[in-house]
Amino acid sequence: MNTTELPVINRASRVLLAVGLATISLAAVSVASAPPAPAQTVVCAESTPCVVGASVTKSTLKLRIGVRLPVLRVTWQASGKKANTKTIKPKRGSASLLIASVRPNSTITVTMRECRTNKPATCGQPVVYVANFNAASQLTNPPVVDVAQVPPTNPAPVTPAPASTSPASPAAPTTVATAPPTAAPTTLAPVPGSCKTGFVRRNANAADTVCVTSASAAQVAADNAAASSRVVTSPDGLGACKPGFEWRLFVPGDLVCVTASTRSQIAADNAQAQTRKLFEYGPNTCQQGFVWRDAIANDQVCVTGAVRAQAAADNADQPNRQGLFTLCMSGFVVRQIVSTDNACVTPAVAAQVVADNAAAASRRVSSPDGPSACKPGFVWRQILASDLVCVTGAVRDQTAADNAAAASRKLFEYGPDTCKQGFVWREAFANDRVCVTPAQRDAVATENATAAQRQN
Repeated sequence: MNTTELPVINRASRVLLAVGLATISLAAVSVASAPPAPAQTVVCAESTPCVVGASVTKSTLKLRIGVRLPVLRVTWQASGKKANTKTIKPKRGSASLLIASVRPNSTITVTMRECRTNKPATCGQPVVYVANFNAASQLTNPPVVDVAQVPPTNPAPVTPAPASTSPASPAAPTTVATAPPTAAPTTLAPVPGSCKTGFVRRNANAADTVCVTSASAAQVAADNAAASSRVVTSPDGLGACKPGFEWRLFVPGDLVCVTASTRSQIAADNAQAQTRKLFEYGPNTCQQGFVWRDAIANDQVCVTGAVRAQAAADNADQPNRQGLFTLCMSGFVVRQIVSTDNACVTPAVAAQVVADNAAAASRRVSSPDGPSACKPGFVWRQILASDLVCVTGAVRDQTAADNAAAASRKLFEYGPDTCKQGFVWREAFANDRVCVTPAQRDAVATENATAAQRQN
């Protein structure tokens, strides 16, 4: 190797090395000075906390909640179930909540409070969200619109990399990227139909958008959750009677509520029913002074008592009246009450039979009311249209009064949604049968009347 060429090689190497170091240094500065991608923060259009997203997947309700303070306390309760409470620490102004076991045709009431610390005393006013589900367990609430996305107000500072100290030729001037200006929070225009500041949706049901105070919305949620505990219940079902009354049970299924004495009177009247009918013995009942002849089976021709006694005597003496070669001995003839009646009687008795048969219809009891007609002093009771038991006029009047008062004597006077004593129907909307105190019902009526004044 020629030693005179070594300095040249060494100088070239040093130049190349210096250039390479400067390039690496510039790349390092460029990488370090790039600003981070802005994070997204949830902002509620009205008050916080607020539900900014809701969906149902595999019978699980997922809520996304916008929050400003460091802690979120959430209590939720499904229809007829126990309440659950959870404390959540939001990230970037947002918290997620999963609620399992969504049931068809049910509601889940979620009460949210944002807090400065884990202590309940540092929490703000409750905000209520009511999730409503249809028969397919699908969420029927209107889409959530009270949400905006804004960049963070404090982007991370940029630190430039140290410049190269190599003795090589000077590097190109280093330019340090500066942080972008702080973005101002987005100011949202009021959403048409949304609540003014200080008010929230009442959510008495899925379609209820009346704006009320947070306290009133919390009361509505509490009333919805307590609804089943405020209605009248009984093991006897809807036919249950109020205290002091019992089922009449004139026939199975007769659940009219009457006093015990009235029920006893009905039992007594039923036992005496047959004796009080004008047709006590059916359609062939005889008038006074006549009895059934009974000369043969089912002979219900009405005759005098003497004729009936003669027929019985004739029947008993038949062996002594029958001839050896003729049907009847001399002095007797065939009676023939019917064509098969071959009893032997005197000609006078046979003539009496013909006369009695001819007069049969005139000797029976008759009435335009038919076989169910009552004797004088009695009338039909008519608990039902077909009730033809004969009773006194006073008992019939009592029966009519019992029928008229039937609804007022039932424990469920107003059907399956009858409220317990001290509660009334809320009627926040049509067919709202949630039981609340009278004061709460009046407050709801006032809220409905002022609804337009509280909306944007």
